[in-house]
Amino acid sequence: MKTDEVKQYAIQKFPDLAVKGSPMNLGFVTKLRAYRQMQPDYFQNPQWPWTLAMEVAAELQIKPLP
Repeated sequence: MKTDEVKQYAIQKFPDLAVKGSPMNLGFVTKLRAYRQMQPDYFQNPQWPWTLAMEVAAELQIKPLP
């Protein structure tokens, strides 16, 4: 899958990702900014949006939709 497709999949499984100001959205954006500065290689994998969403979901104890 391409990165854009992975982003859409992540939003499908975690709809709150697309809700500005939601805990899921804020966590995603915060980690995204941190990784851009500290680990730019993180974004070499086109699956990064899903991986990042799963990291945030684990921290917030949120499960993806089936």
